[in-house]
Amino acid sequence: MSDDKLELEVRRGTAVAAVADQVIRGAALRVQAAKIASDHGLDPTTYLRSLEQKDERDQQQIER
Repeated sequence: MSDDKLELEVRRGTAVAAVADQVIRGAALRVQAAKIASDHGLDPTTYLRSLEQKDERDQQQIER
């Protein structure tokens, strides 16, 4: 592998890791919101539904 290709792959990996980190942080925030809602007697599934829908869309895109 040439130096240029290696550098490109390293940058690509770094970018993928950064996106994954943001996805995880967003999911954690939704889980916290759901817990707070539940603690106050509200329906927590409202905050978690978007995670399920996103997972389904992601899975469909992978299958294509």
